[in-house]
Amino acid sequence: MTAAPRRGCLRLVITGGGVLALLLGVGYLVLALWWIRVERGPQQDFIVELNQPLIDSAVDRGAWPALKPALEALGLPGRRAFPEELQSAVMDLGPDEQASWLRDREPVLARIREAVGRPVLGLPHAFAPPSPEDRWLLLTPGEPLEVEAADPDSRAAAAEPPFLLELSPRYRGTFRALARLLEVAGRAALEAGHPERALDDVLAILDLSRLCLQDPLIISQLGGLAIRALAEQCLLDLLADPRAATDERLLDRISEAFLAPGCAGALPSFEGERLILLDVLQRFYSDDGSGDGVPLFSPSVLSTFAGTDSGSVPGAGLGEWLLRPIMIKVVGTRREVLETYDGFIAESERLMEVDFWSADWSTLDAMQAELRGDRPLRLFPLGLLLFGPEAM
Repeated sequence: MTAAPRRGCLRLVITGGGVLALLLGVGYLVLALWWIRVERGPQQDFIVELNQPLIDSAVDRGAWPALKPALEALGLPGRRAFPEELQSAVMDLGPDEQASWLRDREPVLARIREAVGRPVLGLPHAFAPPSPEDRWLLLTPGEPLEVEAADPDSRAAAAEPPFLLELSPRYRGTFRALARLLEVAGRAALEAGHPERALDDVLAILDLSRLCLQDPLIISQLGGLAIRALAEQCLLDLLADPRAATDERLLDRISEAFLAPGCAGALPSFEGERLILLDVLQRFYSDDGSGDGVPLFSPSVLSTFAGTDSGSVPGAGLGEWLLRPIMIKVVGTRREVLETYDGFIAESERLMEVDFWSADWSTLDAMQAELRGDRPLRLFPLGLLLFGPEAM
């Protein structure tokens, strides 16, 4: 074949390839324009559902409205977070000074025991910093006291509700510190020969655990289980005292409290974590009205995971709809992600109820392998939420 025919064939191949690429590009743009019509559904504020178990319309049923003035009556300076104030005012004292401090505040401690014995927590979660009157009681250690309280109307004016992923229960540090105070008070009462009052403190620690376990967020429930373990250790120390171990009335109170429904053998639930996932899915997926939808390359969602603003996230603006057809093919549907999560949690809950050493972990291991390495992008953002960035 001479040079001229070869050049003609080459020109034909290049032209055909260019036409094919053009057709594919046009087809892709048409597909992208088709999928750009798909939008997110109405955004639900899941914090309302999250707070439902924590509040009650009856004021006398909520622990926090009665606990707050009782904590203030302890006479702490209130210049730092409550755990820090309590540490320096009480925990760092010697045994004699502690006993004197506790004796002077026994009426206040009685108010604290009564408050934590109420049925519900009475303190809803909020994204804003604590109000000025609650500030030092709910700040985390090291957080400055002069935190500027947010405008209560700012959330209403926001384009969409904040991420539940960003929510942190503020009362956990306060309850942990209060449990340690009650532990010290109980041991002092026992040493002074008052096992009945020591039991009052043990049961108050158990009540703190119960209030934490009401919270749908798993981090609060784990804190509640830790406080319950402290109550059980204090109970063992109490029963080591012959005066308590032979008192039938005390033993009846112990059985009634520690074997009560919702206390004995309490296991954490994943209701709050499911609400967090639903909150993310409603921002990352469309909503077809039947619980399903396709992924949308949302910069606002990715900016939360990346810890940056949406304007610096690749894919914002023009890239968002150009990448949408690829995302829809690569990433699973809304229902697929949610059903995978529900299966993972159901298996986890089943394993929590069986003997640890005889449990069959193979199903859960296979699910974790799928989320961690085999299909991390297909089930995005599930692996990221459950296991963190190392899952991707």
